[in-house]
Amino acid sequence: MAITFIPVPSMVLMCNFGPVLTDIVAPGVMAGPLSVAPEMTKNRFVIVMTPGVSKYGTCVVVPLSTKEPKPAKNHHHCILAGTYPFLGGDEHSWVKGDMVTTVSYARLDRVQLKGKFLSPSLTAEDFAIVKACVKHALLI
Repeated sequence: MAITFIPVPSMVLMCNFGPVLTDIVAPGVMAGPLSVAPEMTKNRFVIVMTPGVSKYGTCVVVPLSTKEPKPAKNHHHCILAGTYPFLGGDEHSWVKGDMVTTVSYARLDRVQLKGKFLSPSLTAEDFAIVKACVKHALLI
């Protein structure tokens, strides 16, 4: 799992928020826990918020979750099931604008749909809503 291209804003990718085996801080020294509950700790869809920075191999993303936040706030948004086939058609996806984070390309991969790997994007309208969610989260 690792992309070999520079992601662009509104692109939807998969992100592995769990430990990455190549995370070594010095020869022979492994990093400490790389994700700790309640941080994200599994694979999930993410929306790319900033252009990737090839010099650093990182980009800013916002995760999606199938668990409805309780209570839903201004930094959350529901993408209805079936809106984007690559998200799966059974459950709604929730934008978690308060969990914006920077990740390495090593954590990112393309979305898989019917056996094909894709790098789809949200519509301009939906991406504007995601940006508004992040803005609400950062202004709280």
